[in-house]
Amino acid sequence: MYWLWKNCSSFYKGLVHYRRHFKTIDSSKAKSKNPFDLIAGSEDFKEVFDSTNSQVIVPKARNYYIDTVEAHYRHTLPGEQLDATRAALNYYCPKYIPAFEREMSGTKAHMFNMFVAEGVVFNAYCEWLFFVLEKIERSLDSTEYDAFNARWPGRISEMLLDTWLSTNDIKLAEMPTISPEPVDWIAKGSGFLAAKFFGKKYKRSF
Repeated sequence: MYWLWKNCSSFYKGLVHYRRHFKTIDSSKAKSKNPFDLIAGSEDFKEVFDSTNSQVIVPKARNYYIDTVEAHYRHTLPGEQLDATRAALNYYCPKYIPAFEREMSGTKAHMFNMFVAEGVVFNAYCEWLFFVLEKIERSLDSTEYDAFNARWPGRISEMLLDTWLSTNDIKLAEMPTISPEPVDWIAKGSGFLAAKFFGKKYKRSF
């Protein structure tokens, strides 16, 4: 994301997860058994932008149902990361606090650090995001984190996308996602429930 911000001048810019992609809206491909056939391409994004008059495309919101976004984060990851984020927002850019608190107290959020946006919107978001992450880094003691927990900037970025979009009244559209590799839903669900009810924090990605 940082590289695109500093080096790419395309009208649209965006990124996907290393194991998740946006899913095509082309109904003629819907029955394909090859997951790579179902990955969205430029024509899919163009159609969504044109038909919705949106500035940003994001994945369909994830719903945690039995947890708020904040509670899920604290159950699965070090809670001090959210504390440092809230403090940085409150001190450096307090106008974002209302949107942040709405997201934290709700059950839905646009996750995965996946989005496609108009270049000017992408750049504006990056300018704000990396400023905030730098302030968080200065106050968060992560020296004892293992490799998994040292990835906190990416996870906090997931928490901040909706906050920025909402505060700046950016019109968005949602698209479904697809994983080209198999997803172990049993392990994923078990990890979620173990974190919520038994306090077992995540030690790996699912």
